[in-house]
Amino acid sequence: MNRLKPIFISSYVAFLAIAMIYCVVQYFTNDAQLIWFSCFLACALPFSFFAIIYLVKPKATATLQVILSATTAAATLITIGDRFFNSAMFDSAVWIAAISLLGWILYNMWYAKLSHSIQLKIGDELTALDLKQANGSAYDPIKDKGKFKLLVFHRGNWCPFCVAQINELEDNYELMNNEKVAVYAIAPVPQKYAASMEGSLSGQLKVLYDQDNREIKRLGIQHSNGLPFGFQVFGFVSETVFPTSILLSPENTIIHIHQSKDYRKRPNAAFWTRIIDAQ
Repeated sequence: MNRLKPIFISSYVAFLAIAMIYCVVQYFTNDAQLIWFSCFLACALPFSFFAIIYLVKPKATATLQVILSATTAAATLITIGDRFFNSAMFDSAVWIAAISLLGWILYNMWYAKLSHSIQLKIGDELTALDLKQANGSAYDPIKDKGKFKLLVFHRGNWCPFCVAQINELEDNYELMNNEKVAVYAIAPVPQKYAASMEGSLSGQLKVLYDQDNREIKRLGIQHSNGLPFGFQVFGFVSETVFPTSILLSPENTIIHIHQSKDYRKRPNAAFWTRIIDAQ
């Protein structure tokens, strides 16, 4: 089923965009304007979620998801109700609104959920990591001595929730006691995207990338077919990573592991501060 996810998300967003255009055309060329306006809303509301997360990259979306779920369902019911009372239940507007709502449900209940059993465990010691800096030179965070190390494995620049996570950690880096902990943002992306992310940050976090996903595979956190269909044209590979954060002691033993069960939810700086302060 996971092989269907990359195709589903790309197809669903494309469907919403095309359906919105179709609804606008029908609105201005038909007398039944209410039905096409409600149908447009049934598509525009879910589409607005994807537009917002890519343009704004909000740190939290739970409230937005609830609001959009309720309003999308209401717009769909209005569309179906109008056609029911006008004896036109098989009208194209009904199908469009119903598909939009079903796709939104699948996105929230199926696509966004991650299921993976991590092999790493607390108390394990990490050995050398073969990673690269944004300039292409080799870098092993394990060799950095004297600090706690937070390894944030994220999916890369194409994932708005990953970008929001990294930005939140950087914005609150001083609250995490930056004299005590070093934070590394690690992604399975081409060098140019690591350099782009580094350029967007102030330099407090260390940006690294995992060439050919070697270390991600070795740690057992690779996510096959995790990339939305079509993003390959930008140079990303279909195999990405389950969003995973690993906190290491100064001696490089694992203190805490967090792996997201919902790709939209990530631990924030306050979460890690509490754990570090408790050590």
